[in-house]
Amino acid sequence: MSEFRGIAEHIAAQLAESEFNDGVGVDDIVNIVGHSIPGERFNCYPGVPGGRCHEFAMFFSFVLKKNRGKKRGHLTCRKVIEKLVQHMQGPCGDTTRYAVLVVDSWDGEAADEWWGNIKMIRHRAHLEVYLVTNGAISPISV
Repeated sequence: MSEFRGIAEHIAAQLAESEFNDGVGVDDIVNIVGHSIPGERFNCYPGVPGGRCHEFAMFFSFVLKKNRGKKRGHLTCRKVIEKLVQHMQGPCGDTTRYAVLVVDSWDGEAADEWWGNIKMIRHRAHLEVYLVTNGAISPISV
């Protein structure tokens, strides 16, 4: 389950560093992912809509720390799980084969509500989920 752990760790380190700056915005997230996987095209939520589906997609929810909320565009864990399901079972379902969800607060109730969809996604694609706390990551088994 740790094929993309390095990317999640890099993002966690950038988040920890941002605590001392002005927070992490949506554009920052897209740039961090882009530097983590150079040359790779990807979908990113939240992010700038690209209009195309890619083999790799990342989904983020960073709303716990006050600093991270300074910039607009962040999604709650519940909303990012919904985006994951919409992306993976919607128009990109046949294209996206790898999905990584990174959150700073896990919403188990939302995950339970979407469990059937998540289970179906796991059968069609590789899905990794990570919780970021204090600059470190922990995998969440889904």
